[in-house]
Parts: sequence; C-alpha cells; structure tokens
Amino acid sequence: MKKSLLIIICIIATVSVYAKGDTTAYAQPASLGSRFYFPNSIGFSVPFRNVHTKLRNGLSLNIAAEYRLDNNNPFYYRIDYDVLNNNYTSYVRTLPTDVIQGRLSSDFILAGGGYRKKFNKWAIYLSLQPGLGMHSFDRATESTDGVIISRVTNDSFAAKSALGFEYYIKSHFDVFFEPSYYKFFSKTGFNSPHSQFMGFNIGISTARF
Repeated sequence: MKKSLLIIICIIATVSVYAKGDTTAYAQPASLGSRFYFPNSIGFSVPFRNVHTKLRNGLSLNIAAEYRLDNNNPFYYRIDYDVLNNNYTSYVRTLPTDVIQGRLSSDFILAGGGYRKKFNKWAIYLSLQPGLGMHSFDRATESTDGVIISRVTNDSFAAKSALGFEYYIKSHFDVFFEPSYYKFFSKTGFNSPHSQFMGFNIGISTARF
C-alpha cells in the first residue's frame, strides 16, 4: 500500500507540472507535442463472482499515454499499463495455487484506440485495447527444509474496453471517471470468472508541451 501511495503522489506531481503550461481557456492542440496526453488514475478493481473462490474488491492503478490526432478528429490511440490487486480465499484445490488465502495481481499491457465526443467542457469517450495480461499469485511447495512460498506468473492474451467521462478544467487538462472491463482469454490458471474484472477509476489527464 505504501508503494502504491508513492506512485500516486509521483503521478499527481508530474501531471501538475505539465498542467501549468496550459493557460488558455479554449485553445486546442497546435503542436505535435501537445497532442500527447498522459492519463493517470486510481480506483477499485471489482472481480466477477465465482462459487469456488472469493475474490475481494481491490486497488486499481492505471498509467497511460494517448495520442490525439487533432481537434476535429474524434479518434485517438492509446497505450496502457494497468495493475489490479485482489485478495482471494479459495474453497477448492483445483486452482493453480494451493494457498488458500492469498493475493492475485493482474497486470495488463494494452494498446489500441478509441473515439471521443466533446460537449464544450465535457466529453465522453470509448476505447478498445487488446494486449498482454499477467496473473501473479503465490504457490506453496514442500521441501526438506519446510514449505516454500514462491510467486508464479501466467501470461495470456487479454483485452480492455472502457467508457469514460471527462471534464476539462483547462483546454489541455481534465479530470475523468472511467468504468472499464478487463478480460483474460485463457483456459488455464485463474480462468473463467476469475479472468474478468471491472475497474472504476478516477484520474487526471494533461498534454505534454
């Protein structure tokens, strides 16, 4: 948790510095650099329910880079690095971990695009991003010295879809709320409902001048 707080503080400090360069009320991106935005957010990770394993709501963090074509073009491209953390309690021994109570980390590296519609200072956007998903969890193994707990990672194809709402404080600086859906496309490891999550994040985004 302390590490997550430090990351959040660094993100807020960085984007605050970027935002100081935007002093116009309605000016639109004019330079190549001002078309690059850096959305960063924090929120809740809500897993889909399963009768065999109880996954609790957890922390969701997002760091992204977005390229907007221009003011008259609603399409954009985006790269995301998302991290979801959820504690679990397993009621069966058929999962890839034999740790009854542990932590499931779900990391995503995603790239895709979306569509944005602006309404004066408000905007709504949609995005779809395929990429790599990584499940990390604890596994216990017995040895002559006792039980060894190790961290195991499973990789698979994954995707994210999102619907976001933005409010522009300045022309290149906004706050947003983003509900999103994550899906692992894998039949091994924490599969089925364990591979589906909802994220509800709030954050800030600013252009890099």
